[in-house]
Amino acid sequence: MKTPAFCTILLGTLVGWSALAQSTRPSTRPSTTQSSSIFGTNPAVTKRAPELKAAFRALIAPIGKSVVSVRADDRPAALGTIVRADGWIITKASQVMDAKSIRVRLTRGADTTDLSAKLIGVAPLTDLAMLKIDAHDLTPVTFDENKDVLVGQWVATVGTGRDPISLGVVSVGIRKIPYRNAVMGITLQQIDDGVRVRDVTAKSGAEKAGIEVGDVIVAINGMHTAATEDVQSLVGDLMPGDKVTVDFVRGEEKHQVSVTLVKRPPATGRSARMNRMGGELS
Repeated sequence: MKTPAFCTILLGTLVGWSALAQSTRPSTRPSTTQSSSIFGTNPAVTKRAPELKAAFRALIAPIGKSVVSVRADDRPAALGTIVRADGWIITKASQVMDAKSIRVRLTRGADTTDLSAKLIGVAPLTDLAMLKIDAHDLTPVTFDENKDVLVGQWVATVGTGRDPISLGVVSVGIRKIPYRNAVMGITLQQIDDGVRVRDVTAKSGAEKAGIEVGDVIVAINGMHTAATEDVQSLVGDLMPGDKVTVDFVRGEEKHQVSVTLVKRPPATGRSARMNRMGGELS
């Protein structure tokens, strides 16, 4: 199945708490007459209003057949999207990758079926996981090949119910979002006077440059870093192999080193847990 890059990016953003309803959007912007008939004259009607969501039932019905509920260790974890009729499902990786057991609930009208799922693999950068269940004749989602997405078009977030989970409008046209995938090889901790190194990855650019646990990063390429987001932003626009100048404080001494960025390593259970606690690899 051919999936355009922009669909993959959107799906990576939405899957786990929704399913992509790209192919259900109207082909044109709603006209003034259409909008008036949906909203009526009640100014309190918003995108969250039940009556507005109900107007999308017919549009999302085909997509809803491809949406499933995912449970991890007997707890609700995420939604998933069926991508092949023989039981292949994508879902949110960070919600299932450390689970000891994963189950998928298929909902068809009033009927529900719970099946054990196997975790096949994960894509950490997009937080996607591939699951496999023992099932056949499922309804896979059909990705829309049409790249003519217009600002102002409706977007529906589809769950397992009749109505959308949420509604929105396209505010920005299609853009290619590159994944730079470069890191120094450190995890960070926010402190009162800056950003402290909490961990250093073995054989990373940071370790080779001499950065140690406990060092406080104060600048990258001459730009002050007062928060962990500052470090991640300055590094995030670069590529593996690029060099950055890092200023840091160790004890009472100031140091400056050149760090060669490396490719972000695959996420393990440990690194995924650190990401969820705010210690993302930088």
